[in-house]
Amino acid sequence: MRTPHRLDDSEIETSLKQLNLPLKHNHWRRVNHQLCKEFVFDSFQAAFSFMSRCAVVAERINHYPEWCNVYNKVSVKLTTHEVTGLTLLDFELAAVMNEIIRD
Repeated sequence: MRTPHRLDDSEIETSLKQLNLPLKHNHWRRVNHQLCKEFVFDSFQAAFSFMSRCAVVAERINHYPEWCNVYNKVSVKLTTHEVTGLTLLDFELAAVMNEIIRD
């Protein structure tokens, strides 16, 4: 398997703007070498359902989030450990999460 391309600062900023463009609030943010966001739901069941739907996609693209669920909140951190930074895989998974939350 080929190592993904690590994005440079300019590529990250462009990708982050595109990722956040449809969002009115609660934007993804860059913290060091990670994309971070906290999702808040009406219930634990809704939060867990979100995680389950995301897990199916993560498995398909072979790229897994670092996340934590406490009751109705899911905190997500995305990074590509192979390159110690962000790649298009991180932005792809973040975009999928944005779509799932809109459903």
